[in-house]
Amino acid sequence: CYFSGCTGESTGGQEAVQLDVIHDSATFVGYERFDDSPCENVYIHNNTFKNVYRGVGSHNAVMEKCYKNINIYDNSFVNTINYAVYGYNWVDSKVYNNNMNNVGAGIDMRSMSAKSPSDNTADNSNVEITNNTIKIDNNSSASTVIGIRAWTDTSGNNTVSEDIPLEKRTIKNVSIANNKISGRTRFGICLSDAYKCSV
Repeated sequence: CYFSGCTGESTGGQEAVQLDVIHDSATFVGYERFDDSPCENVYIHNNTFKNVYRGVGSHNAVMEKCYKNINIYDNSFVNTINYAVYGYNWVDSKVYNNNMNNVGAGIDMRSMSAKSPSDNTADNSNVEITNNTIKIDNNSSASTVIGIRAWTDTSGNNTVSEDIPLEKRTIKNVSIANNKISGRTRFGICLSDAYKCSV
């Protein structure tokens, strides 16, 4: 597909392709029932995103309801105002072989997932970010200009995740390899509250 001209609002965070979790009427207007179903087994490839606010991503999350097996590869992102790829609470996912040219920011992967104290299964993001070419626009309007970031959302004003203890939100097992990043960035690659990650 060819996506162009979806500029959204500067503070709204709209993606040209939005992956979401059906949480409530405020999050997913006009749909029922609100059973917190997330997106799973998604393949987004061989597309062009040009002159859009944000390429592909999510900006809502629910505790223990992870987006699973999200695969974004062989796409072209050109002149995105904000992030090319914006992952939120994704697990077992891959972002690879994408060309991002004059983007506001590259790939942002954040976590707020948590397991209940009685669940002994390890909380494991298991995300791979490989073989992407990222050129940041020198006039980027993104709030944090990064090539690639893997981090934990510790903001106190996040209404979805504010009840989750910070120690249970840590992003884990993210592999970042063989990417080419250029342009004026605050960070080339940034890890924040990340555990067992590799660059």
